[in-house]
Amino acid sequence: MLPTEHATFSGQTKRRNEMTIISRIKIVTPMFLLILLGCNSKAQNDKEKIDAIFVLALKADSLNDYKTSITYYSKMLEIDSLNVGALVNRGKALIATTKVQAGFADLNKAIKHYPHERTYYARAVAYMYTNKLDSAETDLYTVTKLKPSFTDAYYALSNLHLMKKEYLPALNNCAFGDKYGINKNLSDALKAEMIKTLGKDIVNNYNSDTLFQLIRNIPKIKKVEHESLETRKHGLNLVASLDKTTDWVYTVKVSDGETNEIQFVFKVDAATLKVMNPDGKN
Repeated sequence: MLPTEHATFSGQTKRRNEMTIISRIKIVTPMFLLILLGCNSKAQNDKEKIDAIFVLALKADSLNDYKTSITYYSKMLEIDSLNVGALVNRGKALIATTKVQAGFADLNKAIKHYPHERTYYARAVAYMYTNKLDSAETDLYTVTKLKPSFTDAYYALSNLHLMKKEYLPALNNCAFGDKYGINKNLSDALKAEMIKTLGKDIVNNYNSDTLFQLIRNIPKIKKVEHESLETRKHGLNLVASLDKTTDWVYTVKVSDGETNEIQFVFKVDAATLKVMNPDGKN
């Protein structure tokens, strides 16, 4: 057989094979479409059922009828065992009815399958509700790592630190919440609580940038920081705390950025932001 004839024969064989495949597709496709349509129809029906039940569950929650809402969320999970809304909300409802272990099982399952800032936030709130503050703090800082602009997480952290009587982190996290997208109701409520302990001037005037810039503007510190950067390419670390002696005072420890050795300790009146010992000696 000549090469040209072989080429022609190969082309005809290829076309016959293509036609055979196409004819089979034409036969199979209608049945395949029916199967697909059936799947889509079931999925759509399930979604509609879940959405309808969800409305009823949320209404029961709004009335604090957690027994009823738990029943509805359970029905949702019978249809879709990994429905995140049902897992989170049933978890919270179970905890509200003192079924704490079962509630956290739902929340843990939600986080396992949906490690999202909102699922971590939901569990953090549940931890706070059950007074597991360290676990709540861990989850809330996870939220801020997953989504730094998650405003309510900062307000929750502020409230948590307030509960632990850690006032500087409480002030700082409330300020972060205001910075990223203020929720005025939460912010005002937290500040009102902090004012009871710290006083109006301290709460309303708090700004960590202002506090640290105040220390960095002290001539001695400006000189040391400049020399440190010139010689070792390391600046100074500033760490503040809020302490009460007679009045509330910020204690700002200044350490070398390379060795972490504390070089100065400044006392700043928290209400007036006046440096009490400009030489940096205790």
